[in-house]
Amino acid sequence: MNILPSTGSFLRIVIILFVAAGAHRTVVIVRRIGDRILTAKRGVALRKLKSIASLATSIIVFSLYFGAFGFILHELGVSLTAYLASA
Repeated sequence: MNILPSTGSFLRIVIILFVAAGAHRTVVIVRRIGDRILTAKRGVALRKLKSIASLATSIIVFSLYFGAFGFILHELGVSLTAYLASA
């Protein structure tokens, strides 16, 4: 009885871990950039820019995690029809 995963399964696991780690790292970078924009002390005139930057950061973070999770589900053989319909 072989308890080690096959090469194909191992490759899928590596791809899943790589995608998850890459998405999370990208989210961390996006949040840092967003925080720099939001903490800039340049006066009252930039309130709108700060609001837009906060919204854009949230949209990017959601999109990255949603896409990475969808890719992981696809790699695991799950149909993405219901997943995408929930978006």
